[in-house]
Formats: sequence, structure tokens, C-alpha cells
Amino acid sequence: MKFKAVTNVDAPQALKDALDDLRETWEQKVLYECFDVALGKFGPAEFYVQQTDYAKGQRPFICYNLSGITMYEHRDFAKALKAMADVLSELIARHWSTVSNIQIFIVIHTSSPDGTVSRLYEETVYEIDTPEN
Repeated sequence: MKFKAVTNVDAPQALKDALDDLRETWEQKVLYECFDVALGKFGPAEFYVQQTDYAKGQRPFICYNLSGITMYEHRDFAKALKAMADVLSELIARHWSTVSNIQIFIVIHTSSPDGTVSRLYEETVYEIDTPEN
């Protein structure tokens, strides 16, 4: 499973660092609480947070993707989207309070255990205003 963010090249360094340091958070809030995966089950090749990519010339945004996840009935993808949105909103409020109208887009890319079916779970694109705006 790969968790990966894309944001503005001029986003605050503290936010970029926080996005790159979410492994423990995603393990608890998504894998354990939403997908019923035991803590510490996956090694670094099975589950990782890839370094954030950056885009130039865009207004403030974060696009966050989770890929390489298998669809099983017991996995709650709607809950995972909500958990990811909550974490990202908190990071933005803490580290990027100097701008308003930050667009957020979260996508979970999944496939069936045999690989014949794929599905995207998407949070509706939304914008948040930071506390100072």
C-alpha cells in the first residue's frame, strides 16, 4: 500500500514534512481502524508513505492517494476517506494557516483479490478555509 500526497511547491515546509511523516498515523487511523489490519503487520515494502510531490502554478491544494489496497468486504473505505480527510484538515490548520480556500481531493485506488476488478473510492473534492481566514 502506498500513501502519497501532491501539493504546492510553495506550501510551508512544516506541512511538507508532516505529510511525509504520516506512516504511524495512517497505520492507526486507516489500516487498523478502517481496514482491521493488525498494527505492525506490514513491512516497509508492503506499506509506505511516499515522499510528497509538488506542483507549480496552482492555487493551494492537496491531492492525497492511497493505492495498492485489496477490496475486502470488511474494509470500510468510506470511513477511511473520512479519517484521511480529518488528518489532512488538522495538518492544514496547524501548518498552512496563511492561505484560504485550500482544495482537497482524496482517492483510494483498490482492486479485487484476483485483480480482475478495480474501483476508486473518492472523497468529493472540497475546499477548506484555514482558521486565520
